[in-house]
Amino acid sequence: MNTRHLETLRACIFDLDDTLVSGAAVWRRAEESLFERLGFEFDEQLAKSYRGLNAAGVGSAIFDAFHPDSMTADGCGRFLRARLIEFARTQSVALPGAEDILDYCHRYFQVSVASGSPRKVIQTVLDRFGWSGHVDDYVSSEEVPLGKPAPDVFLEAARRMGRIPDECLVFEDSLHGAKAAKLAGMRCYLIPSADFGDETDEYADLICDSLN
Repeated sequence: MNTRHLETLRACIFDLDDTLVSGAAVWRRAEESLFERLGFEFDEQLAKSYRGLNAAGVGSAIFDAFHPDSMTADGCGRFLRARLIEFARTQSVALPGAEDILDYCHRYFQVSVASGSPRKVIQTVLDRFGWSGHVDDYVSSEEVPLGKPAPDVFLEAARRMGRIPDECLVFEDSLHGAKAAKLAGMRCYLIPSADFGDETDEYADLICDSLN
């Protein structure tokens, strides 16, 4: 961690999927299930466009792309949410350095997880890897008015910890998440899960290869 930030830093906020755990496989399988249910093939380009959104946002994006007759936008989100909960129990994989950085940060700062995944998925993952003791609180973007790239989920995480944005450092993998952190007025360390081009420099205070 960059020590120049430590003087005012009081809280660390972690994204979950592809930041702490390899959630890509879980989301991919859930999304493929939804595409199959709707009668369409999985679309890589569409998936890249909605990366970082919550289940409702992804469901709406898929609905808007295909306008299926068999399901509403809300129905797409609910279907996806159910599959995410199902697959998180068995298919989540901890990323290298995740447990160590959570342990380190919790010794010195308050720690929260702020994710687009449903709250039940977050709790399932924390329990699966024994991380609940390293995390003071967690927030799903389903609990706030707008998901990432809006700042709501990060601001709510800070509020619950009794912290102001300037006291918070966000760890993110997605451009949507990095944008949300910046809009919240927080510092952001980005561990990119894809090639986002030059836009990363606009939103990330530091770009890292991994959590190690």
